[in-house]
Amino acid sequence: GFETARVLFGKNAHVIITCRSKTKCEDTINKISKSSEGKGQIEGTVLELSSIRKVQQWVQEIRVRLLELKRLDVLILSAGVMDVPFTLTEDQIEYHFAVNHVSHFIIANGLLDILESSSPSRIVIVSSVNHLLTTREGVYLDINKLNNEDSYLRQFWYGQSKLANLLFSNELSKRVINKNIFVNAINPGAVNTNLYRHVYDLMQYIGGDWLEILCKTFFKIVMWEPSRAVLTILFPATSPLIEKEKIYGRYFTPIAREFYTSSWGNDEDLQRNLWSFTESLVNKNVITKD
Repeated sequence: GFETARVLFGKNAHVIITCRSKTKCEDTINKISKSSEGKGQIEGTVLELSSIRKVQQWVQEIRVRLLELKRLDVLILSAGVMDVPFTLTEDQIEYHFAVNHVSHFIIANGLLDILESSSPSRIVIVSSVNHLLTTREGVYLDINKLNNEDSYLRQFWYGQSKLANLLFSNELSKRVINKNIFVNAINPGAVNTNLYRHVYDLMQYIGGDWLEILCKTFFKIVMWEPSRAVLTILFPATSPLIEKEKIYGRYFTPIAREFYTSSWGNDEDLQRNLWSFTESLVNKNVITKD
């Protein structure tokens, strides 16, 4: 997210970022402003993705700002968590699923009318190759299975949330292409960011300092640097080819190559059923608007 914002700011875009705290936003804006010679604009907003109520409230607040700006050209849904210890949110939803998928569902649907009025516009949803490593049903559409601590495996529940991103992207793309909104999903690759902090915590718990250091060293060698990984996000977000060649409902991997997904990812019944299930989790099927 940081690198995406930095590059777009450097290309003179007006960028609005989200952070978990006001301090984090201020620090990020300061770093981006100092690291780029661009003449773009950048703003920060505080967003807590684990709470349906707070995400809906944020949508209302950001709509006011976007209506002042009179447009939203690109919405990039890239925030997420990985390999978190079993946790239920305040809404009693498994944490990966709530943060990585449900929040994005609310945000995208809550801003569709502004994207339509700004069309041609784009939505980029950040999935992962880990969508291949998921639960036995692809995505559990039963809240009791989704929230079952006894069967919980961090990597599989993370993969499930990433498959949900892909399914949501594919279903949304079909619903909004007639509005001239181009929706695509991407896998940025394994990127050297703090997304892996819970993996390092687990290595520390299993083997102590030496295993954590070994893991960090190995990851640093094999992972993409953010400056390269960001190119896969930027292609569906900014390339003129998206509108010219009517590219939507696709899945891109490093570096900006269209790639295949798992059979789950192309399951149209699962796409529709996930949409309905997510709606049922979001405040009795209601996404509030101004």
